[in-house]
Amino acid sequence: MKLQNISVKECVASETNVKGRSEGKSFDELTASIKEKGVLQPVLVRKTGDFYEVIAGNRRLSAAVKAGLETIPAQIVEMNDLEAREAQIIENLQRADIHPLDEGEQYRQLIEEGKYEIASVAAKVAKNESYVKQRLFLTNLVEKAAGAYRTGKILDGHAVLIAKLSTGDQEKVLKEVNSRYNQMTVKDLKEWIEENIYSQLDNQPWLKSKELMEAVGKCNDACGIISTVQSLFGQVKEGACTSLKCWKQKMDRYVDHLAKTEKRTKVSSEYGQAPKGIKGRGEYTVVAKKGKDRCESAHGAVVAVGAEIGQTFDICSNPKCEVHHGQSGEYRRSPEEEAKAKAERKAEKEKAVKAKEDREKKLAEALKKIKWPMSKKHLEALLALSMDQASSLIWSKVAKRHELEVKKTKTEWGSTNFNYEGAVKKFAEGLDETGKARLAFELLIDTGYDTLRAGIGKI
Repeated sequence: MKLQNISVKECVASETNVKGRSEGKSFDELTASIKEKGVLQPVLVRKTGDFYEVIAGNRRLSAAVKAGLETIPAQIVEMNDLEAREAQIIENLQRADIHPLDEGEQYRQLIEEGKYEIASVAAKVAKNESYVKQRLFLTNLVEKAAGAYRTGKILDGHAVLIAKLSTGDQEKVLKEVNSRYNQMTVKDLKEWIEENIYSQLDNQPWLKSKELMEAVGKCNDACGIISTVQSLFGQVKEGACTSLKCWKQKMDRYVDHLAKTEKRTKVSSEYGQAPKGIKGRGEYTVVAKKGKDRCESAHGAVVAVGAEIGQTFDICSNPKCEVHHGQSGEYRRSPEEEAKAKAERKAEKEKAVKAKEDREKKLAEALKKIKWPMSKKHLEALLALSMDQASSLIWSKVAKRHELEVKKTKTEWGSTNFNYEGAVKKFAEGLDETGKARLAFELLIDTGYDTLRAGIGKI
């Protein structure tokens, strides 16, 4: 390696060099500095025929030309193509303004072109392995996600979480993120992904045996993340889906396989009308394997629709079964029984009217007692009433908004329950009177947002 001044006319940019921006405020400032002080950091070049190939420093060269310099200080080195490419990459990684996406791409090029392991790359750039892995994950972002990251719609933490998903699931997450009025916190996004993607992907019952894996078939192109990740982070477990789209196709084949080979009835775990060929939740009763609950009509079933998809159990779906469905046939009441029932309905109606009148009277009396400033007793009552009106959706909104710690429990079907209500009520216990008033108002606004929306700006 030797240092000397060379003519700028003898310099050519490397075809593999990522050119720095030769425009903008920072470039103009660099040009002004070079015009006043000269080029303080030599460019890195190698001799190629009659010219010098600029391996690193193209931006400095462009600024020197614009500043009117005829020569530029250069370090002349002997390098093969691979060594030159490595030097370019490392030079680019040292830029202060490099975006994490570009940084990840440079790491990937070092691995793919230089055949390095992650540990070697981390050592070369003086970073820890975890940092390099996160940047590498970012190169898996789909175009829309990468664009959202570059424009600041999602931050570093969001981008890393999204990049670990398959193409289809990334688009699903972006749709959820874009539907929110306020930007989701990283914690919110992580919980949403765990609840809506990972919790399902954890349920892959065909991994139990090779026979089942063969029955559901291989992953389709939706699991494209596998090819991206394998070369960098080791093998993904054989047969495991990383995409919800692929997972759903495999789960459908798994359910079909059990229905055919084990003679199981396809059922839905949800109430309401089920798809054709599948029994709805109201059409069967789950029965035990043994005991008095067991009837002659009991047979195997597999959930084909619902959160418990893939689960197996025994059911009775015989409408004439005396154990689970009682005596069959219709019963018609006598005229006397009809008259008695009519009288009972009338009495219940009159009772309901009187109860309503009593409630309205008590409410009027209670309202007269409320004064401003509000007493602690009335504040507690207001908060209790606002909590009573809140739905599970409102509890989750408030808990996430305040980033509260939420307890999770597993159901017998393997799904996850989040105790948002408990988290908010525990949070309320530690608030002062002002905090409780704000919480009551927050719950009421979320509950009746459409009604209150017009008045929020006046508060």
